Amino acid sequence: MSQAPKDPKKANLVKTIEMVYGFPGKLQKGWEAERLDAGHFRVTRANGSTRDIYLDKHMSLKDRSVVLPKVDDSGVLMLGEWSVVIGKGIKHDQHARRRGKTKIYLLMGPTGRQTAEVTLGIPHNGQAVKLLDSHLLQVGEDIIPVLPKQRDVTLKVFASEYSGGNLSYINLHIPGVSDSRKNAPAGAFFRPKRAGEPAQYKEIVGGQLVTTALFQLNASGESVKYKFRTGETALLDMALAKKLQEARNTALEAGIEPDQYHTFVEINDQLLENHKKWITGNMKIDKGRDWFRPAAPEKNHDSGLEP
Repeated sequence: MSQAPKDPKKANLVKTIEMVYGFPGKLQKGWEAERLDAGHFRVTRANGSTRDIYLDKHMSLKDRSVVLPKVDDSGVLMLGEWSVVIGKGIKHDQHARRRGKTKIYLLMGPTGRQTAEVTLGIPHNGQAVKLLDSHLLQVGEDIIPVLPKQRDVTLKVFASEYSGGNLSYINLHIPGVSDSRKNAPAGAFFRPKRAGEPAQYKEIVGGQLVTTALFQLNASGESVKYKFRTGETALLDMALAKKLQEARNTALEAGIEPDQYHTFVEINDQLLENHKKWITGNMKIDKGRDWFRPAAPEKNHDSGLEP
């Protein structure tokens, strides 16, 4: 018996993904925390100076805040919002990323580019490869921090129509949170109308269709640069833009330049401040790169004869 064809309206047209790796908190670059005893660490700063830290004792920081140190499961010592990698003799200009749940690790250099791929238990260029801890990979004499995955962000676009565009979802998955992919609101994806313009992702917020994401195809065609913002930020942007236009009209009616009218300047400053709330990053394209380009013009099938 032949398999029933899939509903073409549910076909997945586009899929992009961003995998974000990193230790929690504000990581102190070049610092490391050597475990001396249970609950006792010696923190060595990038300049070589040291400080002993005890998990059962509060400590004061430079900003005069007082915190109680704690160990995070990812392998860092948390000092309030700051974090320090636990270990000694770490190569801080490199890091490793585990490939899924395999024994394979990607080694990344100072520029963030992959330099090698190693497998636990299999020598790499004659050097032993092993784990010292879940967050520390040793290759020969080098001890390399293993960055944990913080989250996956995916964009999926489908053939179904939604609010004038294509049905789409932006999903956030946080490792260890089983339902973090669920309950993502539906959105409408609009491909660019003209070359050089970004694709848009819109959501219905407060009864209005607002733009909450932009996707610009990178020169390589392999990835897109994204900009995300909340629906509330988008609504505020629309409200401020409307007020700004009203202030412009008021100024012109009074015979003065808008930038000389204090209300216009004040609203414009608020609008510019709101624009800073965009979050940017890059996503790899797994499928559908052409959807980040303008649609090809439809061919004219007319005979060319006058009716």
